[in-house]
Amino acid sequence: MSETSESNLRLMEKICWYYYCEGLTQQHIAKILGLTRIKVIKFLEEGRQKGVVSFHVTRLNKSLSELERRMVKTFKLDEVVIIPTPKGDSDVTDMLAIAAANYVGQRLSRETTINIGYGKTTVRMLNRLAVLAEWTWSAVALTGGVNVYLPNIESDVYKAKLHLYPAPLRLESVQLRDSLMNQREFRSIIELAKKASLTVFSPGGLTPEATFIQQGLFEENDYIYFKRLGAVGDILGHFVDKDGAIVDPDTDNRLITTSFDVLRTLGRTVMVSGGKDKTEVIKAALKLKLCKVFITDEKTATDIMAKS
Repeated sequence: MSETSESNLRLMEKICWYYYCEGLTQQHIAKILGLTRIKVIKFLEEGRQKGVVSFHVTRLNKSLSELERRMVKTFKLDEVVIIPTPKGDSDVTDMLAIAAANYVGQRLSRETTINIGYGKTTVRMLNRLAVLAEWTWSAVALTGGVNVYLPNIESDVYKAKLHLYPAPLRLESVQLRDSLMNQREFRSIIELAKKASLTVFSPGGLTPEATFIQQGLFEENDYIYFKRLGAVGDILGHFVDKDGAIVDPDTDNRLITTSFDVLRTLGRTVMVSGGKDKTEVIKAALKLKLCKVFITDEKTATDIMAKS
């Protein structure tokens, strides 16, 4: 089974479950999953044809489905997508990027606009979407830092329209940050972000290998400094503690980024992240209710639920 067809089958199972087992209407299902009602109808019909629906909904992976529903209820999310944790040396980031690309790809239509945060997972998702996407679409950066949003040179993702802040993530002063954010080019990106139908971001753990260090957004001394302040990771450049509180307001006020208040108002927010070094920052993001959809792996999901 291909990755795309497997993802479609998982989505089909979820739609059939909502419709036949929980009695939700097609319109309600479409709203919960961020799909059109026409797509919901097509998946229901295909589910009947493929035998996913008979006298009961076929359970493709009972343990994962139950874990997904528990997380939806616990954190009051619209949807949770859990993939099996890779075995051996396989990179969970790659697998999550594929899962995120499949999720977003199912919801792409002509001229779709998607907001994206920086990070290895989201950039790999962009590269994957270059293969899956059938139409031209736009990606809007949620933070400064041009280089961290650029896809691999081998990718066809350049067919997408990238809307980036022409500035680094961190500036020298609050005054400079405020001045730039008032420029027309910056305001246009902010307005475009408000119109996006999807927003995808990935919290980062606090390790020397973290993207914010590897990509030169911050220095290793910053990692030590934030760690001493009690940070467990960053969300769009905002360094937070285990409860989601920003640990260094002075630095935070100098960032070209999207605030948590604004993030909550953007189109269908999807958080994709996993790995033991990111568990605490993911929990912080969930406490802050920054997403409606959460994509992760089984081990990360199990660890989060064990401590919740």
